[in-house]
Amino acid sequence: MRAAKAAKGRQVVQDHLETIQCVVCKRWYAVRVQSEDWQRYRREGVFMQTALPYLPAQLRELWISGVGPCCWPLLCSSDPLSYS
Repeated sequence: MRAAKAAKGRQVVQDHLETIQCVVCKRWYAVRVQSEDWQRYRREGVFMQTALPYLPAQLRELWISGVGPCCWPLLCSSDPLSYS
């Protein structure tokens, strides 16, 4: 994912690479984001879904909870009976 479409139809280059490790399986993820958006999230406290709307929810959740997309099915079953 190198570029995302901006709201006004122009191309936005994702020029900042961030790496983060899943706390469950220890797998590393490398994600490219736009530098300006990353600064808004990290320094200004803008919510991740507002600052980085072009990232899939699973990758945003990786920063919020530390759990990677590969481990969500292990921790959060979609079967309601498994919580009984």
